[in-house]
Amino acid sequence: MQTNKMKSQKEKIKEWLEDGLSLTRVTAYEQGFGLNLPARINELKNEGLKIDNRPAYDGSREKEYFLRVTNAN
Repeated sequence: MQTNKMKSQKEKIKEWLEDGLSLTRVTAYEQGFGLNLPARINELKNEGLKIDNRPAYDGSREKEYFLRVTNAN
């Protein structure tokens, strides 16, 4: 039997970041990922996902989140 479980906001955000895309609160809202992106990012970090951020715009306090790229040598 196959279940048709909807993905949580956190799962959607994780997939988005793993696809190499960055995310701001505006983008998260537009994509239907909810209104509290910082909380979901914090949950993913606590689960071990390596997420960094930078200012979304010059001089902005708004953050753009992305996965940290690590070199595997």
